[in-house]
Amino acid sequence: MKSGWLDIELRSELTTGTGDTLNGLVDIDIAHVHGLPVIPAKRLKGALLEVGKEMVDWGLLKARDLYAVFGKAGLDVSSPLQIHDAHLYQIPDGSSTQVVEHVPELLRQLRESEWQGQEVLEAFTDLHTRTAIDEQDGSAKEGNLRTVRAVNKGIVLRSYVELDEEVNSEVLENTLQMCVKGLRHLGLASTRGSGEVRCKLTKFSYPKEELVQSGTAVMKELGDGRVELPFHLELEQPLVIAGRKGLADRSEEWIPGSTLLGVFAELYIREYQCGQQAHEDERFSRIFLRGGVSFGYALPLVGSRVFAPSAAMWQQQKNANDGFDLMRGSEPKTDTVLRNLDGMVHMALPTSHTEQAKPTLYKYKVRKQVRMHHARASNRAIGRALGEKQPADAQKQGVPLQQDSANRGQLFQYEAIEAGQRFYGVLQGRREDVQLLVDLAAKYRNRLRMGRSRTAEYGNVHFVPRHDFCPVLLSGEPAREPSAFVALSFVTPMLLLDESGRPDPAPRWLQKQITDKLGCDVEVKAAQLRYTTLSGYNAKWRLPKPQNAALDAGTTLIVKLTPPIAAEKLESMFWGWDTGEGNGQVRAIPLAEEQLQQAQSFTLSAVKLEESQPVEEASAHPLLIWLAKRRQDKLWILEQQAAGVECAERTVSNFADAFKSVGLTKIQQMRLWAKTTNDNQSSYETLQKQVEEIEQSQTNQACMKLIQPCENKSSVFIQSYLRALELKARGRK
Repeated sequence: MKSGWLDIELRSELTTGTGDTLNGLVDIDIAHVHGLPVIPAKRLKGALLEVGKEMVDWGLLKARDLYAVFGKAGLDVSSPLQIHDAHLYQIPDGSSTQVVEHVPELLRQLRESEWQGQEVLEAFTDLHTRTAIDEQDGSAKEGNLRTVRAVNKGIVLRSYVELDEEVNSEVLENTLQMCVKGLRHLGLASTRGSGEVRCKLTKFSYPKEELVQSGTAVMKELGDGRVELPFHLELEQPLVIAGRKGLADRSEEWIPGSTLLGVFAELYIREYQCGQQAHEDERFSRIFLRGGVSFGYALPLVGSRVFAPSAAMWQQQKNANDGFDLMRGSEPKTDTVLRNLDGMVHMALPTSHTEQAKPTLYKYKVRKQVRMHHARASNRAIGRALGEKQPADAQKQGVPLQQDSANRGQLFQYEAIEAGQRFYGVLQGRREDVQLLVDLAAKYRNRLRMGRSRTAEYGNVHFVPRHDFCPVLLSGEPAREPSAFVALSFVTPMLLLDESGRPDPAPRWLQKQITDKLGCDVEVKAAQLRYTTLSGYNAKWRLPKPQNAALDAGTTLIVKLTPPIAAEKLESMFWGWDTGEGNGQVRAIPLAEEQLQQAQSFTLSAVKLEESQPVEEASAHPLLIWLAKRRQDKLWILEQQAAGVECAERTVSNFADAFKSVGLTKIQQMRLWAKTTNDNQSSYETLQKQVEEIEQSQTNQACMKLIQPCENKSSVFIQSYLRALELKARGRK
């Protein structure tokens, strides 16, 4: 893997529209992350591809080389090029330049500080107004005034670019370099002077840490030669995980095991060059096709708490912040109205054992973001997406009709899991198989690509094998002592099959499987069932997988085990079928028989990231210091301007005769004199020198009285003071 930097210098203001607005203030806003302007990676890749297509038409590039770099729709292999969002790199600051480094750390500090996104954004952008002209009379069209935000010119943004090592890597690099040199405009209104850029691509090189030594990961022995390894996933970019109903549905709250299985299968095929015959490799078939390794779902991790779908037996009182644990007894006897708990939760048991002590159920909402994108029409002369139908204005302008809807381009949006969040999961399997997966990830520097749009803007994830085990759903270690009554809460969906191998989401098939594996009788005392449909997509055959009915995460079964079984043993394996994709993970909660007689109450609390994940104190980022100084300078300017206006009010009152004798033109002239200041002189000295040269003594004396309050004052004060006098003179006339 080679990498380089793409520097983008703004020669004019730049508007990377996102479709967002600021009601009543900004009609077209720009892409930014907590106030820091960015150029989305998909925009960059699309703009570079458009330049490449033009060069192909001119005969400067070969089409096969261009598509070898950027990929082509319909292929089952992604392009070797990956582009990241372009972030701030250099900011002009008078005669010097402010260099922005360590952007992830900067974003972390911004999120945890008092800085508001709009205040940060104002430091790097300006607002511009535009309107449309009526072709009939040449006047501005009614209702067409638009306020547009744009990034200031002179700013340099930088994007991290990666290129997979190929046999013809030199050809790929040269092709990309030509596209970069040809990129001259970005964003909106490029035909009206906006978005002029100059781009420079540094030479590709290998990263300093090309190989991450994994060593021998610390694994937990499960018996029968099986081990368990926990891991963390840290999102470096937004992650698009398609919902169960496809991309049109909301993004998932977790990272499914099938996604992880596919990522590691791709690494295996690439490393051992299996190609289309990977299924004939015995080790590949055992690990990925026959469930030799169970890839657990990656669940949200906040501090040391792992959040999972709420157990169906945990319910909340309507219009209140109290909840009840129904798995420990019947519903409350009062007229309490209960409703289901949705989302990701974690139960923290009380530290004290007094009667007043209650468990706390923390709720966590995975941070998500929605980004809008567009694909241009195949006819590049159109320059935009036409959508499903030919717009009326396009017909009026004579734009040729695109018969195929796929050639008209489209507007679409992705809902993605926001970058910077962490997820926790486990791998279960034979030690040598799990170690093989750890070594595969280490060869690629523990950086995985997963989800949708992995070549631009989305999908980079840092894989971290760990040795610390975090409690899922409920605080506390799994019980090692045998228990006769156990509450089984499904952490992930569970696929159950009947005797004929057909999907049947009935608990009796789980009872049978537990009996066969652990040799105990299982009796279901209570059940709260949730249902779902498991499906997916087979990348090899490029066909959807069958849709199978299954029990959903959150399903709760209270079972009696004869003889008693330790809860730890139930949690040490995945139940049901398709366990290789992470299905069938459970949390076993031992219950005493007396606990089943009465419902237990708990309190609800929304967890915040900074409360559960304290961050070590770090020195303030240089850009935050720069922003704080800029804020102080801005406040000082406002104070000086206010003082100048207030002083002008007093001057008009105290020197009314002098003010009346000086005309509007002379005051405007004094403002001009105050602006033309030499480096060795103050504004007041320059102004005084010019006033002394006025030949008419009466005017000279009047002007000297008016500028007397400006002595030893700043140029900002003087300009504000003279401007206020000018407005007073205009009002008098």
